[in-house]
Amino acid sequence: MNSITVITNYHEYYPKNPANPKRFNYSFQTDLLVKENSIPLVVIEVKYKRITTHNIITYSSKALMHKSIYPYLRYGLLIGEKKDVPTRFFTHNVGFDFAFAMRNFETIELLHLIIKEQIENAKELLKILKREKKVNYFNIVFNTN
Repeated sequence: MNSITVITNYHEYYPKNPANPKRFNYSFQTDLLVKENSIPLVVIEVKYKRITTHNIITYSSKALMHKSIYPYLRYGLLIGEKKDVPTRFFTHNVGFDFAFAMRNFETIELLHLIIKEQIENAKELLKILKREKKVNYFNIVFNTN
């Protein structure tokens, strides 16, 4: 089980010992969690070959729940052995920030780049939320190839 630390408006951390969370007490189950200094930055849910509408709705809702606690958190979906992100993803997604269809390991470098970008995005959002940075615009960039 991966642990996730909650940061309050007063910059306090809960649970006090993030290495030892208890079920239903600031702990979430995810497939991949990228964190830095116990701060969660990127979550990736992984599905293999087949992704259903139910999967998209369920994981997308789960992403929203996690992001309601950590608004800077970037949340993605990795679909293994699939050439394209299915259209149903765009129809039913409400919580994912990114999705990647990985047919084989030839595209691993692109996945690595996307994860690095999402880590940077999370860090920038965290700075904004901690009032360490101000911005005059917000833009979601949509890249396809």
